[in-house]
Amino acid sequence: MSTRTRRLSRKQSTAAIGDYLREIRTAEGLSQEALAVKAGLDRKTVNRIENGLFSPSIDTLVRLCQILGKDAGVFLNESFKRAAR
Repeated sequence: MSTRTRRLSRKQSTAAIGDYLREIRTAEGLSQEALAVKAGLDRKTVNRIENGLFSPSIDTLVRLCQILGKDAGVFLNESFKRAAR
């Protein structure tokens, strides 16, 4: 049985990260503004990430994941798995 997964384009992976970030943020009851303040970012940056318009740097992604109580590697794996469905 093959364990290969579908390869996502850059646009698809950026959208997957944003979709999963939004899902976790809203589940935690945080607004974009609240998450941005905790992460030291502008609210517009969080909005652009969530809407798939901006791919966060590794540092930014790790910071967001720490605030949301997620391991960055697990976050990426889960977001890409969801997008491949």
